[in-house]
Amino acid sequence: MALSIDRSALFDPAAFLGEGWSIWRGPADGNGLEGEPEQDARALSISALNAEDFLFDTAIVPPERWVKGEAKLPRLRATGKVLLDAQIAQALYEEAGQQTLNEIMQKTGVSWFDLPGTVLRDREGYRYLLGVYFNDGKWPWYPHWLENNWRASRPSALYRGTIEV
Repeated sequence: MALSIDRSALFDPAAFLGEGWSIWRGPADGNGLEGEPEQDARALSISALNAEDFLFDTAIVPPERWVKGEAKLPRLRATGKVLLDAQIAQALYEEAGQQTLNEIMQKTGVSWFDLPGTVLRDREGYRYLLGVYFNDGKWPWYPHWLENNWRASRPSALYRGTIEV
């Protein structure tokens, strides 16, 4: 059964993550409050996904063992693949029994991933991606700071298919 993503309203970071969170707007070196939202517009058209639709990429180039998040993001964009967004993360997290996440882990072995299609801004003006990870039988969400080092064991979720905008 496909995971349904309710696109009738835009993702609300403050409602999901807490007061002060928003979608980053404008360039990465700006204040994140002005300009276009930093989201993969193609992902916003996805209303249903199966575990098979997920493709994972670390954007790490050997011999690297890690990469800064701010370097990882443009590498992922350069693949041309659709970067799955934060509203998909919310749907995965809120799905009854988190069935799709469990199926992804069962089929791929992936137990931690971020969704790079939406860059988030915290109340202090730092840039983040939303991720999920398996812990104690559940999948909590996790905001991952783009200035941190991102290890090879923590891939990003992309869409296996193609979408034209």
